[in-house]
Amino acid sequence: MQKTLLIFVLVVGGFSNAQAGHGTIIILDFAKDKMAIAADSRIIFEDQPPDDSFCKIEVFRHRIVFTQAGSIGYKRGGLDPFPGWYNAKLAQRAVKEMANPDKDPDVEIKDVASIWANSLAFYWNRVHRSNRDAVIQAAKSGAGLITMSVFAEARNGAIHWRTVGVGLNPTADPPVQAFTGEMHDCWRCGDGEKVCAMARPVIPAEFCAQSTKRAKDEAAQWKPSPELAGKVARETLHAVRLVDETIALDPIGGLGGKVDALELHNDGTINWVFRKQNCPENED
Repeated sequence: MQKTLLIFVLVVGGFSNAQAGHGTIIILDFAKDKMAIAADSRIIFEDQPPDDSFCKIEVFRHRIVFTQAGSIGYKRGGLDPFPGWYNAKLAQRAVKEMANPDKDPDVEIKDVASIWANSLAFYWNRVHRSNRDAVIQAAKSGAGLITMSVFAEARNGAIHWRTVGVGLNPTADPPVQAFTGEMHDCWRCGDGEKVCAMARPVIPAEFCAQSTKRAKDEAAQWKPSPELAGKVARETLHAVRLVDETIALDPIGGLGGKVDALELHNDGTINWVFRKQNCPENED
């Protein structure tokens, strides 16, 4: 997962003129009573200045949280026979079609995530038939991974979440396959909570393990501002801090913008801690 980037395949004027926007860091911090998610805002396209307005965390129906790394969608070119899409809109549609609070929460989140991943794989396979180069480009930065996402909700006093995605396997039929996976880039961190990085794990791993002098020094010196400490849980501020550190220190670069962050509490409460004005609080 170390090479997972945020990519938007933008095809203009034909089949092969594609650009890949990239750059993301998303941190999941699992505390006893909540899951905090923090993400940067930047995507980059070739020959264009960075776009720091992208919303990498979404909330649907005031209870289901969605975040993603990898391809964020596909925009058709002038000669492309297949219309484009945004992954977040497909996620919203999956929630409308499959979410039902009467279901067992694990079943519900599985149903929503599965139909989203299968729909996305279907769309990419259709693109592959007419614009194979765009699919190859989308999968290149992720070493075959096109998109990885997390769906989560809280019910019955617990967080229920699922990691799904799509990837390119040229020898498979069809070549783009949906998958259910696990978060591999996870560590014990901070005050003992579990922290996972959906992308760019090098800096979070360093600072969680305190494997360098700068990481040890930072851990000893870091204190949230009194104003924030009185309003925001330490674990959430810790997730934001890891995003900030990755923006500043990641060797690949290409990260930036404001950090969005929310808390999904075990009782089902969703609390936005930081949110850009252009990002919706909720979508039904």
